[in-house]
Amino acid sequence: MIFTHFFAIISLVTASVALPAAVPGIITVPLDRVDSTSDLKNAGSFAARAANRYISRSVETRSTLPSKLMPRQVASKEEGFASIFRRQKGDDGINTAKNVNITVLQGGALRMRIDVGTPPRPYGVALDSSSADLWLASPDCKTCVGYEPYVASKSSTGKVSDKKFVVAYNEGSLRVDVTGVTDDLIFGGFPIKQQPFAQADKIPKGFQDVPFDGVLGLAFSAHSEQKAPPLLQSLVDQKVIKSASFALHIPAGKKQATMTIGGIDPTKFSGEIDFVPVDNAAGQWGLNIDQIVAQGKAVDVGTKKGILDTGTSVLLGPMEDVRKVFAAIPGSAEMANGTFTVPCNQDNSFALKLGGKDYGLNGVDFLDEIFSVAGPNNANCVAALSGDQKIKSWVIGTPFLQKFYTVWDLSVPRFGLAKKVE
Repeated sequence: MIFTHFFAIISLVTASVALPAAVPGIITVPLDRVDSTSDLKNAGSFAARAANRYISRSVETRSTLPSKLMPRQVASKEEGFASIFRRQKGDDGINTAKNVNITVLQGGALRMRIDVGTPPRPYGVALDSSSADLWLASPDCKTCVGYEPYVASKSSTGKVSDKKFVVAYNEGSLRVDVTGVTDDLIFGGFPIKQQPFAQADKIPKGFQDVPFDGVLGLAFSAHSEQKAPPLLQSLVDQKVIKSASFALHIPAGKKQATMTIGGIDPTKFSGEIDFVPVDNAAGQWGLNIDQIVAQGKAVDVGTKKGILDTGTSVLLGPMEDVRKVFAAIPGSAEMANGTFTVPCNQDNSFALKLGGKDYGLNGVDFLDEIFSVAGPNNANCVAALSGDQKIKSWVIGTPFLQKFYTVWDLSVPRFGLAKKVE
């Protein structure tokens, strides 16, 4: 999670929906896994774990645990669903849904290509559902080493404003100084005219030496420092697509993922899509969690608020609540800075109950993708769930999101989950 504002959540109701017929004309765009040469210490801390969506990390263990971390080998209602399906089909010249390949960075962060300006120039941007602003590097940004700069003067449609502001992440600990701009861009093959976004004049160390050229926020306009419409909403407003929605298919352990823009791809999931309402009052993808479940039993936690975050490589929760989760898992142990281990050969399970239904991570799905702990007989693995004293909501990151086919509908708003087809 880069950006962390917390808010009140409304109750959720699940809607189960039947699988529709295949949609013609869907285009696939790939995403690849990219490694970074950077190294962060103490990755169990909240800020570090958030930054580790993009950066390789090492974790220091407590002296009482004589183990070291090592790279781990991968051992609705029918009408509700039909509304998305209808919106992506039309005969009025408005485009149907389109698949876009996206890159899965080490640790689970997602990167996709957008093209900006006239003539268009390509940029790789990190997808972040917990923020709402798009920014690229300014040519005058001295800290933006390795970034492909956006140069408005080289675009016949680019305009730089006199508005300067700050895009803040990690509760303000990471601050990007930016200037407002507008330009034409292409998002997943769809053109957008005069989209407001920003160019970075100065970025913090946490954003340096990373494998992308900027950040594309996927949250709602209320969460935008610029109060700019989301790219999906701009596509709807300009009558390019019908549905302000996208879907994510993230195969576990693979470099290529898929974002479907403007609808769904029935070839990527099986069975039904279950929808739960989203509370976007603060502009984020907020959920109410009915129950936290560990080893098949409900855990009595202090908070059941959740935030969906494509940018976080782990699951995060309030420290005391996370400790209660691991107390229910036999053989678990707490390490430094909120990181926990579990027996590698045990059928560990963790689930979120949403809309009355459990969505679980079992076995290897509940283990960190990057590290294992080499203890006695290499028996302990780092869990995909960490705790932090600073946060007050559950952060639902890529270990959960890659387990399912997910549908993000800004117009209702609502969030859908289905069984993923690998």
